[in-house]
Amino acid sequence: MASPGDLHAEQVLACLAAGKSVLCEKPLATVAGDALKVVQAEAAAGRRLVQVGFMRRYDAGFRDVKAAIDGGAIGEPLLAHAVHRNPSVPDFFVGEMSLTDSLVHEFDTFRWLFGQEIVATTVVPVRQSPLGAGHLRDPQIVLLELANGAVVDAESFVNCRYGYDVRCEVVGSTGTVALDNPRTTVLLGDGRRGEAVPADWGVRFGQAYADELQAWVDAVAASRGVAEGASDAWDGYAAIAVAETAVASFAQRARAEVALAERPGLYARAADRAEGA
Repeated sequence: MASPGDLHAEQVLACLAAGKSVLCEKPLATVAGDALKVVQAEAAAGRRLVQVGFMRRYDAGFRDVKAAIDGGAIGEPLLAHAVHRNPSVPDFFVGEMSLTDSLVHEFDTFRWLFGQEIVATTVVPVRQSPLGAGHLRDPQIVLLELANGAVVDAESFVNCRYGYDVRCEVVGSTGTVALDNPRTTVLLGDGRRGEAVPADWGVRFGQAYADELQAWVDAVAASRGVAEGASDAWDGYAAIAVAETAVASFAQRARAEVALAERPGLYARAADRAEGA
């Protein structure tokens, strides 16, 4: 479902009550308490039927980063840098949405890449862009602390103007792995070298969305409910819980610890991807 985020939890619960599989766009809910209700309802039913649309898990570039980490190519992953920039956002996009609607992707991505839960967040105040709306706190920097001590710094800049730019670098004990925007045509001329930047998320992640949808259809056809390696209801809950904590960190101008409910046994397989929940 791709309805507004504040309707997701209610609609997903209706699907669960009817025994239907559902692919829910992120976020699973706009508040962690509602997402937890989905987790609890699914656990009570005893079957995973909810897949959350964090499509980066199906992006070839992010999968390469994941494979490098899991394969030991960079040693022990220690820290990461992340960039998430949009050329612009609609007028209804307010300050908190940088955390709950944009950086929520990073919250899921780095739980998945590192195989660890995020245990604390610190939002660092940044000088506001003069080109953004007055109500929009933009850009923002969030420091994420993971259960094993790894740290991620994630930048959100939703009014960067020049294009859609999502990148990251993971630093390990013996090397690094970096993800850049996919290359297009490189132009040389007038003493310059240049290449195009994706115009929007559809250009950058179009194939990932298609692959995610196909994986979900195949899983439903095979009566699995959730595709292997996809974000499930627990992942959706954990991501929005981190986002809520980041909002609290910004308001308090202080580090805030993430408080997760006890993970139901239904999500035991998720423990392999996110130890420590």
